Amino acid sequence: MILKIDSEDFFKPYGGKAEDKFKECLDVLIASTNYDLGIILRDLRKFKDARDRFESALKVYESKHFYNALKCKSFIKRIGILEGKDENFEDLFNEMERNKFRLDPETISLICAEYILSLVFSHPNQIDETLRSCEDRMSYKHRVLTEGVLSVFGFFDRRKAIKDLKEYDDEIKKGLNEVVERRVDFVENFGDLVMTELEGKGDFFLKDKAKYFGGLDNLKELVELAKKDRSKVFERVDLITTADSIHAFVRLLWLYLEGFKREAKILAQAESEYWKDRNPCLSWLFGEAAKEDKFKRAVIKLFYYHI
Repeated sequence: MILKIDSEDFFKPYGGKAEDKFKECLDVLIASTNYDLGIILRDLRKFKDARDRFESALKVYESKHFYNALKCKSFIKRIGILEGKDENFEDLFNEMERNKFRLDPETISLICAEYILSLVFSHPNQIDETLRSCEDRMSYKHRVLTEGVLSVFGFFDRRKAIKDLKEYDDEIKKGLNEVVERRVDFVENFGDLVMTELEGKGDFFLKDKAKYFGGLDNLKELVELAKKDRSKVFERVDLITTADSIHAFVRLLWLYLEGFKREAKILAQAESEYWKDRNPCLSWLFGEAAKEDKFKRAVIKLFYYHI
């Protein structure tokens, strides 16, 4: 049975001509698709193509869909950050302030965080005042990430940032204890297979497993370490085991601010390896964070990627 719907009857409750309403719905559907494709293209590191998609979506949203238009504008600026530009978010912040009654708390929090961090390169003297005025409107995640990155640049109390980042890390880490134990057991129980694989004779599945340990070279190092001290293997595996990329970013900031730069580098390299075949953009960003001379710029980009 085929259900036939008369377009005039279907669009009648919306008012106006059916053809105009159909075109409007189609335009919104295309805009939504462009928005989603923009995110995918960003993750593939195709930044110009991603911007084009967001700009196409913005053209549709700008006149009638304020919330979606604001999100597109935010993404366009964040793409610019990933490309290495110093974007100014003041116009978005002011637009948010004028229309905050039309926005949900999470979007308000997002734009506050974007704007505050952009002040690092434009008006650092305004950071403290703006942070105080926005603090109550920022979500826990946005506040912790913002304060952490500001601390890397010396614009926030380092000890407070470390405390908050550590609490964030510890809360998520609670659910990863069994995962860490399983991975340590894997290193200990499959050590011989690992060594064989590295000689080109073993089971191919180990290459897939190795991504959880920062690659085959790191896995080999862990196997050698297991012969001497299991506790050291646990420490290393515990260091690089995270729930997701946001959790990894939080831990990276905490390690760096605590002065554990070697551990921060190990974590960044492991994350870069893990995301290599999943998300080229994240793999690249964590790879940049593993380089001491590029760390600060990399954390800015990781911030704007994750918020």
